[in-house]
Amino acid sequence: MSEERGYVVFQQDGARSHHAKSTIAWLSRNSIETFPHPPSSPNLSPIEPLWKTLIRSRSHIPSNIEELKAAVREAWEQITEHDINCHVKHMEERVQAVLEAKDGHTKW
Repeated sequence: MSEERGYVVFQQDGARSHHAKSTIAWLSRNSIETFPHPPSSPNLSPIEPLWKTLIRSRSHIPSNIEELKAAVREAWEQITEHDINCHVKHMEERVQAVLEAKDGHTKW
């Protein structure tokens, strides 16, 4: 946890690898609290649009675990409070769109 960011809870989607016993054990061993996320609901995650931005900003795709770790750290430090707020402010609209779609696809 970063001093500047204060209290942080980790959120991940419903990907099978995120719920593997080894992943859950690692998060637990490292005292990383996770935020519950509805299965198959990327539209309800304010972080999802940031991934595209972060991925596009890479000049080279990491080819090993050390490069991946460095890329994640660098990307994390680039996220500003403004970036997050831009996505969070649309959450009410996202929830409404998901409810109207009745688990179907939405514009998000």
